[in-house]
Amino acid sequence: MRYLDRMNMGPVVVQTKNNSLQWPESFPSQVLLFVNVQEQLDWRKPFSRGQNDLSSLAKLQSFHNDIIKLGLKPCYLLSMVVMQDLDAVRLIMEISSDGMCELGVLHHPVSTPPFLEDVTGYNSYSGNLLKEVELAKITSLTHMFQDLFHRHPRIYRAGRSGLGPNSPGILKQLGYHIDCSVRSWFDYKPYSGYDYSSICPNAFWLDEAHSLLELPMSTAFIGPMHSLGPRIYPLMQYFKPGYAMMEKTGLLQRVVMTPEGNSVAKGTEAVENLLRSGYGAISINMHSHSLTPGNSSYVRTKKDVSRIRHWLVELVNLLMEGYKAQAVLPSQLYEKFRPY
Repeated sequence: MRYLDRMNMGPVVVQTKNNSLQWPESFPSQVLLFVNVQEQLDWRKPFSRGQNDLSSLAKLQSFHNDIIKLGLKPCYLLSMVVMQDLDAVRLIMEISSDGMCELGVLHHPVSTPPFLEDVTGYNSYSGNLLKEVELAKITSLTHMFQDLFHRHPRIYRAGRSGLGPNSPGILKQLGYHIDCSVRSWFDYKPYSGYDYSSICPNAFWLDEAHSLLELPMSTAFIGPMHSLGPRIYPLMQYFKPGYAMMEKTGLLQRVVMTPEGNSVAKGTEAVENLLRSGYGAISINMHSHSLTPGNSSYVRTKKDVSRIRHWLVELVNLLMEGYKAQAVLPSQLYEKFRPY
């Protein structure tokens, strides 16, 4: 699809009042933690196959122990490269043996067979692949997970927020219950991705039968103009001076609920605005390669790793002690709202 064609497309998924979860006032806020457990991928460099550096997983066990002590229930999303590595699989099995976490699959087309597509930025979004290619790759991930863990995976994420028009149908066909690919309030059209700028952080059903639940990555607007964020922020990315001015002055900033590259102060204001807006589930997201320095632009030193952990401690304490939120596994949230 050409760039101009993509720019004229509407939203790839639609969120309405009727398909969104309705949160009872007495129902406590829910906190989820998703961790992309994957090889080191540097999106600033040309795309290529054969990237299989998993050295950051050496810190995953200690991270898991710390997270459990905080009271969180993490969901680890496994890439094909991770599932193809015997040492990594043993580690994941050991970590998950305590029953305090959940596992799902993470789809990066560049590292997921069959390799039927060209290696391009466009094809790094799984939703851009031909339907039969996307189906083949997700099937490959599904079968690999089943062979290793002897159960069916129910949670799926397309890397780079790559959920496309064919993805929900494929996920239903393969028996998935939950997708967590969508990044709320974001528009990836300028980068050959999809437009989620109209999607708020509330969970919603992707199908009429209410069997496939979308748990968007939580994003909030902060600053004096935060209430205008959903309306004007999508336009700001096409007007760079205005975007820079808003960010620099702090009048309006968009904050993803992640410890990667975010301050505690911004995270605190984001939490307050999310809960004030009535969003019942706060989805925190991060990558396994943030556990060791030198693997990303936001974690270059040991101090940066410490900042990641400090952010998690402060924000989780704020949510669970200050706001009495409850940690929950994705499947538990699904079961609470799934109509039978």
